[in-house]
Amino acid sequence: SMISSAQEITNQEKPQHILRIEYCTSWSYRQNFEDLANIIAQKYPQLIITGNEYPISTPRSILLNLLLGVQYTAYILLFIGKALFEKIGRTPPAFLTDGLASRIMYFVALTLWATLMQNMITATGAFELYLNNNLLFSKLEKDRMPGIDEVFNSLNSFGIWREENMNENDEFCWNCKEIKLWEYQSIPFPKKNFPEPK
Repeated sequence: SMISSAQEITNQEKPQHILRIEYCTSWSYRQNFEDLANIIAQKYPQLIITGNEYPISTPRSILLNLLLGVQYTAYILLFIGKALFEKIGRTPPAFLTDGLASRIMYFVALTLWATLMQNMITATGAFELYLNNNLLFSKLEKDRMPGIDEVFNSLNSFGIWREENMNENDEFCWNCKEIKLWEYQSIPFPKKNFPEPK
């Protein structure tokens, strides 16, 4: 029909806006992302919301790869290092000649140490919001998490308006200034599942 055709044309002409949130996974900001993304999805259903781990710098990436190389080399030495040294006619270090129980303890200690070091290397403290590649908010710049009203105002400044009709006496006080993200964790919105960052 003519009406459905007109609706299809309108939908095709309607621009797609992408809100990208990049966050630090080492600081467990995944939950913060999901909370904020669900609130925004409820108020701005026209937005496409994506979440990714904030990329680390090249020097940190190199350091992380070196750490992983050392870690896996140590794993190999712990369990087959003695045989390797004997095969080339060398005396293995004392820790490689210990019993299996001791080597398992070394393995656990090494894993804990490596995990701690990886978290330190990948910890950026980032929680960055981008609308169509335009920066909306940067925790790295402001050294704090965004307020809900602050995010709404930033979206409005780019011409993105809430499509949901809100009552002036909204019990969650959406128009309050500087409301912190974690104050909304108990809001009974239907949760939307967002994929894990690749």
